[in-house]
Amino acid sequence: MRKDFGARLKSLLENKNISQKEFADKLEITEATLSRYINNLIVPKIEVVYEMAKLLDVSVDFLIGNERTMSETEELAILRKILQKSGFMENDEDLTDEELDRLMKFVNANKEFLKNDK
Repeated sequence: MRKDFGARLKSLLENKNISQKEFADKLEITEATLSRYINNLIVPKIEVVYEMAKLLDVSVDFLIGNERTMSETEELAILRKILQKSGFMENDEDLTDEELDRLMKFVNANKEFLKNDK
């Protein structure tokens, strides 16, 4: 397992607004054990990694670092959370996947403009 597993796991939990306690409870492990996974002190069994990926709605390959990028579905889910968290969308409001996809394409197409407009 790659050394960035813990950082990737922590980032996914933060992006999905899942507390470590809540995630540990869902996995039926202690918070201390989850903390050890996040800090790369111990390596979870493959069954635990599979359950983590399922709960986080990502592939096992992404979670363990074999895939560098998230799937489009995973990116859209994170974009939706960011829009809600930043106040651009209400929590009960929803954009269709097509609308989120168009927004993602717009952002990607305008990255250079956004970077240079400082």
